[in-house]
Amino acid sequence: FETLVAHHGSPFALARHYRRLEQGAQVVGLAIPDLSLLRGACQEVLSTNCDQAPRARLRITVAEASGGPVTTVTAVAIEPAAESVRVVFSPYCRNPRSALAGVKATSYAENSLALGEARTRGADEAILANTDGFLCEGTTSNVFLVRSGTILTPPLSSGCLPGVTRGLVLELAQEAGLAALEEDLPCEALAEAEEAFLTSATRGVQAIRCADGQDLSASPGEVTRRLQEALEDLRGRNVDP
Repeated sequence: FETLVAHHGSPFALARHYRRLEQGAQVVGLAIPDLSLLRGACQEVLSTNCDQAPRARLRITVAEASGGPVTTVTAVAIEPAAESVRVVFSPYCRNPRSALAGVKATSYAENSLALGEARTRGADEAILANTDGFLCEGTTSNVFLVRSGTILTPPLSSGCLPGVTRGLVLELAQEAGLAALEEDLPCEALAEAEEAFLTSATRGVQAIRCADGQDLSASPGEVTRRLQEALEDLRGRNVDP
């Protein structure tokens, strides 16, 4: 499945989400409709359900049924994401060698358990390490930190999801002349960072204000703000980058 955001009835980065849907479907052996058909379905669902909504969450799901693959599209109006969040580390881990590593599959029970456990601890998101002990991702987000002015994020080899917003942020950082690296990071690097943020389709670029009880010195920090502004500018000038 894919989750993406629509602004005033226009899905953002649909072609990128489609490519990831296509890659995931290939892994599990599902056929998906072509992009033009799916784009039309998204527009119809948005106009029917969220015609006046400034922001909406679209979900595209492909599942196997007795007659073959079935694709469903749903849309619901959503409020803007909070400016910043508290995160804690989950006791659960990602396996980078799993057959579904990097695939956005509907088997999300583990994510739900991790998020529920985090909320009982007063946090908004759970951060997972991988089985190698490195920082990996959130339950519904990718994670970034800033150290000595350099943007750092776990590589895809960590087992994290190849987030569409993650990819856009790395590109926007390069365009802005900001140093950005993908590298294996110890979990403690998050709480020690100068600033940190999450990315996802519905979050955009969302600052982390507290990691495992440790307040970050800047939330949102200068780099986070620059990337928030760059992403917002991109949405305004190119709905399908």
